[in-house]
Amino acid sequence: MGESVLSELDTRRFGCRIARAELDEPGAVARLYTHAAAEGTAMTIARCDAGRFDIVHTLEAHGARCMDVLVYYAGATSGFLGERRKSAGRVRKAGADDAGIVSDLASASFASLGGHYHSDPRLDRAASTAGYVEWAVSTLRAQRHEVLLSEIDGVPAGFLALRVDGDAGEIVLNGVRPDLWGQGIYGDLLHDAGTRLVERAVTSVSSSTQLHNVAPQRAWARAGLSPVRSSFTFHCWH
Repeated sequence: MGESVLSELDTRRFGCRIARAELDEPGAVARLYTHAAAEGTAMTIARCDAGRFDIVHTLEAHGARCMDVLVYYAGATSGFLGERRKSAGRVRKAGADDAGIVSDLASASFASLGGHYHSDPRLDRAASTAGYVEWAVSTLRAQRHEVLLSEIDGVPAGFLALRVDGDAGEIVLNGVRPDLWGQGIYGDLLHDAGTRLVERAVTSVSSSTQLHNVAPQRAWARAGLSPVRSSFTFHCWH
């Protein structure tokens, strides 16, 4: 690994040539910068395992800056069916006509939480949020995806996007309105997601989030998921 690949979505969104790379050894860093110079790349989003400090130090020596730390969880879907704090909401499956609702929920939740884009002062913050919104809405029409909506008295409160591949599921994206945090809405979404996955004979589920985003990690731990790996995200401006 280590080859940079142009990210057309990021390039279009931020108006400069942006690439992505997964790094597995320190020598890949120099190749990344050489490739960027040849291709006229403005910035490369580079990820590496959080335990590979040899790669981290090499990136730092080249002037790259860490923008977030991701943690990955995995476990059995059956754990999602246990007792949980019940909120006042109800969960339903979203359809294509719910794009506006998902867009609004994603905009509210990711403007507050953010990610590696938001951590970079050289990237426009509104465009950074728009990237997550676009991703959330795209899950409504993506193959093997299903989006769940939580509503309280008919008012949208949160969403969760699932991806299923054989007997494995993934929570690819989720969000709850910031003014409703701590009210059990995410727990309801997880419980409903687990129920649907178990009914479809999906036995395992995984997800990831920023290290500092502890609320979903607590919910995943209660559902029996465990951390399995972590990674650093660096932005390498050229």
